[in-house]
Amino acid sequence: MFCGVGPLFCGTDDETRGMIDSVMGQEVLPGLPPAWVLATLVLMGLAAVWMWRRALKAGPRGLQARGHALSGPLARSLTGSPWPLVVLRLGGVGLFLLVIVSGFFNREAPGENLATVLTWTLWWWGVVLSALLLGSVWCAVCPWDALATWLARRRLWRRVRTGLGRRLPRRLMNLWPALFLFVLLSWLELGMGAMTSPRLTAIMALLMLALALASLLVFERKAFCRYFCPVGRTVGLYAQAAPLALRPVDAGTCARCETLDCYYGNQEVEPCPTHLVMGRLRENTYCTSCGACALSCPYDNVSWRLRPPGDELASRARPRWDQAWFIVALLAVTTFHGLARTATGGLGEVLGARQSLWSVTAALASVLLAIGLSYAAVVALSYRLAAGEVPYRRLFSQLAFTLIPLSLSFHLAHQLSPLLYSGLLPFEVPAPLHFFLKAGLMGYGIWLALKTLRSRSRELWGRSPGRLAWRTAPPVAFVIAVTLLHVWLLMQPVVL
Repeated sequence: MFCGVGPLFCGTDDETRGMIDSVMGQEVLPGLPPAWVLATLVLMGLAAVWMWRRALKAGPRGLQARGHALSGPLARSLTGSPWPLVVLRLGGVGLFLLVIVSGFFNREAPGENLATVLTWTLWWWGVVLSALLLGSVWCAVCPWDALATWLARRRLWRRVRTGLGRRLPRRLMNLWPALFLFVLLSWLELGMGAMTSPRLTAIMALLMLALALASLLVFERKAFCRYFCPVGRTVGLYAQAAPLALRPVDAGTCARCETLDCYYGNQEVEPCPTHLVMGRLRENTYCTSCGACALSCPYDNVSWRLRPPGDELASRARPRWDQAWFIVALLAVTTFHGLARTATGGLGEVLGARQSLWSVTAALASVLLAIGLSYAAVVALSYRLAAGEVPYRRLFSQLAFTLIPLSLSFHLAHQLSPLLYSGLLPFEVPAPLHFFLKAGLMGYGIWLALKTLRSRSRELWGRSPGRLAWRTAPPVAFVIAVTLLHVWLLMQPVVL
């Protein structure tokens, strides 16, 4: 079968291939059928109504995280020894080197080259899924950081002084560098055609390694991971929705600690690479899950903790102006990816044969501006409805957390079809399960977005139902509009 699952998915091979080829002349996968679109909308509506009507309690306060600390043998082995992480990093580096070799020396056909297939079909989807389920564990096994660290320090682990150790200039201690690199890499991916060029894919991977190594040799700790890496900052934002995080076992023990080994490290263990103190940690955003805090803690007071999904996203993560703009750009670029890979009604059909670097660049800039200006206008309207009770910048930064679930759910749903039918999986996925996963992801996204919006709104304006309903109407409308756009994109055939 053309789509691998029979008529339930896309009809007969001849019918489907003939219909699509007559439009685009490319191999594509059909989108959601109308019945499943209706089911998706119903599921999203039920999730929205349930979330909006339930009595959501105020978010947790203080430093003690909610949830349950994991204390089983597996959890203890991951935090009590560096070697499990070293083994995982060696595996990640092996795959990274495979991508580099395939990109430069294997055949150029993107669908038959491991560099493009592994990177754009499997890796990017898997990184986002890992952030949703496991937090920032990708950063712990990142091959760029692993190779850069081993090259600079010539050790698999243990603390050693390397490089100049200079302090990063204060004007760069924000997410603007990561935002610039995020847009640049997206432009290279789509405008320069990295998704279909194994060689360019390998060059981009080496470029990230070079940046990580240069940062490690010049600046103290791991400035690249904290301020520059667009993948790490994306993972950090998505990890706010995860039910798993490294946290203190007992907040009182951290409060009484005088050595702060989790921050400074010790003779054997490196300091926290992103300048975090475990006793004050409230969010996954900048944590790389490297486990250095767990290894250095003299009280054995750091462990993996299970917590309510979205708890951090809804109330614990601190709002920041630069981070808010990164979130807006993340939503815009994710939406642009959907438009770029949509066969009918998307970017390819709009630009047609006139596609060029400049036209794709203009289209990317247009989507960035459209999403950015629309969100800014929505926040301005809420600001006016609240008579300026909350400063605009704070309102902009707080409500931006609402957009993270929209990007997260659409990314996973839109990339699901290319992943399932790329030939990478050793089994076929039944069509109903495929559609159910897409519908479930979109329903979960709008549920989590409205949960976040309600919690953040109560923090901004209090708990009065009347005031909240009026002042949150613009962002609610924005969430619904973006979600409907994403559902429409899921209906369209996707270029394989």
